[in-house]
Amino acid sequence: MPVSVWWLLGLLAVSAAGWWWEARRERRRPTSFSRRQAARQLAAWRALPTSVQAACDDEALDAAEAEETAAAFLRTLYRP
Repeated sequence: MPVSVWWLLGLLAVSAAGWWWEARRERRRPTSFSRRQAARQLAAWRALPTSVQAACDDEALDAAEAEETAAAFLRTLYRP
């Protein structure tokens, strides 16, 4: 067999071992958003009074509307 085939087989073996190692590590300590954290945040949100939830919702909607208005204004300024 040519030397390049051995290099390719070695590279494939090393990459397979690295993939296995990373998958094993990710299962033990996930780097993504965990379900426990989401459940904790949802429980904290549910514990808030309805008036506070409504105020947070209104604040988020107002902020989104302000961003949308600013983006529309900027589009009109820089339109060729």
